[in-house]
Amino acid sequence: MTNYADRLRKFNRAGQVQYEWWEDLADYIEELEGKAMNEDVGMIGVETVEEHEDGSATYRFHMDAHARGLLAEEGLKLVLYCAAAKLDMGLVYDFITDHMEYMKDEESEV
Repeated sequence: MTNYADRLRKFNRAGQVQYEWWEDLADYIEELEGKAMNEDVGMIGVETVEEHEDGSATYRFHMDAHARGLLAEEGLKLVLYCAAAKLDMGLVYDFITDHMEYMKDEESEV
């Protein structure tokens, strides 16, 4: 079991999120992480960063065609999973933000 998949399962079992498909997602993550690193991957890079007076920034990225296809596929998969679960995508992004805060707190305790 991978570290990230294990944390995802613990988060689900702790009652934070109670969706059966989180377990499927953890299995999928393990499968992805188990693949060989020499498989065809896309390349994404930051082209420019424009900082604004209000503290925000605009990023421009460049990517190859393979990366563009992968992003489209994963984006569509996220939309479909959210629709199937009748879950607002904002909640998914909130989960990711909460997870980042949790990880930052965990790292500060060490």
